[in-house]
Amino acid sequence: MIREKAVCFLRTISNSQDIDCMELIEDLITCCGEYASRKITLEAALLVEKYTRETNGYMEYIKKLDKQLKESDIDLRDTVKAVNRICRQYDLPLIFDGNEDSDSDLLKFTNMVIKEMSMEKTT
Repeated sequence: MIREKAVCFLRTISNSQDIDCMELIEDLITCCGEYASRKITLEAALLVEKYTRETNGYMEYIKKLDKQLKESDIDLRDTVKAVNRICRQYDLPLIFDGNEDSDSDLLKFTNMVIKEMSMEKTT
């Protein structure tokens, strides 16, 4: 479903004055992967941290990972908003049709993108 929306977006934009916006789709997919990777890395570190609380250096590592996740979250939200803005401008189906301010909706979308992009063959 997301792949189909992305193809529709790319076809429409490729015939427009906004051809520079085509890279937004690649950015969106990449941002989803980066966000998921950082979230998983932080969750794994937090799991291990429960058993290594005595190490002060590990807490610094957790803080660093948390900061990276927040930065990735901001990048993803900004990219989602930019893509959806272009979709609205061209009366296209929104690629992200959830609440742009909802952490839960964003995580579901990220998981869907990763699932679709890893299951589909690239043509």
